[in-house]
Amino acid sequence: MKPLQYVELIDIKALAGSDEQEDKGEAYPSKFMSGTPDSNQLRLSSGIDSALGMEEFLGVDMNELHDKRRRGLETIRQEVLDAVNLPLDKKPWVPNEDAAETDAEEHRANVKYVLDEEACETMIPGNDGGMALRMRDTGHAGNTLKHFLAHDIAVKCKLTIVEVAALRLYTTSTFRIINECLRKGIKPHPLAGTTLFISLGLKKLRAQHLGDTDFKTYYLWRGMRDLTA
Repeated sequence: MKPLQYVELIDIKALAGSDEQEDKGEAYPSKFMSGTPDSNQLRLSSGIDSALGMEEFLGVDMNELHDKRRRGLETIRQEVLDAVNLPLDKKPWVPNEDAAETDAEEHRANVKYVLDEEACETMIPGNDGGMALRMRDTGHAGNTLKHFLAHDIAVKCKLTIVEVAALRLYTTSTFRIINECLRKGIKPHPLAGTTLFISLGLKKLRAQHLGDTDFKTYYLWRGMRDLTA
């Protein structure tokens, strides 16, 4: 079996949905594209979004994005705190009213952990769509955000402290806010600045291997279920 190769940017729509998530009683939207009736569509850009830039995709103008970049870490903190205080109908990552307060506390704790606290090795639910626990920050106990900024990879890729913070936040359960709003096309995105920082950081991380003389082609697989392409 060979990985899919896209000669041009296209849209792929699934023709089948899944009730598996409902049967399992999962509380939050699934990582899988088919987790809800309206999410069984694999969306790829038509090219127009890329041409118009991040400000169009996130629903904010360039001046606002510049201001968010200027405020740096405070942008990340304030965006998360503002997002969890939105009305329930503006929070697609929250499944129901009963889960709203627990969800808000979780995201407040995530941003505080990433920005203010030392890393600690703790068992937490994984972000792989299952219920298995995973060890958080294995081998990094005691590290602060500045320690991660000084990591060899961060230095080589010239990441800023804001990009490091945004990337670390994306590895927490707060990824749900970012992903669900992107999938639903919500504009303005409640974490527009944070999403921009993640995008900038990911692009810089490509520099980690681009200068290697033994650079190889790797096929990266994205898990999907109940999709037809």
